[in-house]
Amino acid sequence: MNDIMLITTLLFASVLYASQRSLYFDFRRRESMPEELKRANLEMSEEEIILKKRGLFAKRRVDQVFIGKKGNWIIVDSKTRRRHEVKWNDVLQISEYRAILAETNKGIELSSHGYIRTVTNPEEKDRRKLNVKYHKVELISVSDALKLIEKNS
Repeated sequence: MNDIMLITTLLFASVLYASQRSLYFDFRRRESMPEELKRANLEMSEEEIILKKRGLFAKRRVDQVFIGKKGNWIIVDSKTRRRHEVKWNDVLQISEYRAILAETNKGIELSSHGYIRTVTNPEEKDRRKLNVKYHKVELISVSDALKLIEKNS
């Protein structure tokens, strides 16, 4: 009887895993995610990051961080907009995230670019019909972003 329970449990778990994995890859395809992100692994999602350094304190919430195939960390931030556009403040925001991650995770390689994910029809209930676009952006240097954090603290 225990063997049957074990086999049933393993079968159920494998079916559940396969269906979740399928949904995850369908999401990546449906959103026209850049190849770099499609091939990457999600490392962080909606996580708080904190910098405490020489009197400097910053607390932010990063939307997503992916680890690319080469081991580099790539930051993605989502924005709801009337049209697909990137604002300079978006670039500064994820540059600050990169600076905080660089200071708190020594030894990791952070990408010099990130992505702003814009959604122009957030009221759409069917996620398959969302109008989503990924914008690749070059980030400001870690040292300049730290200066910005210090200025705004």
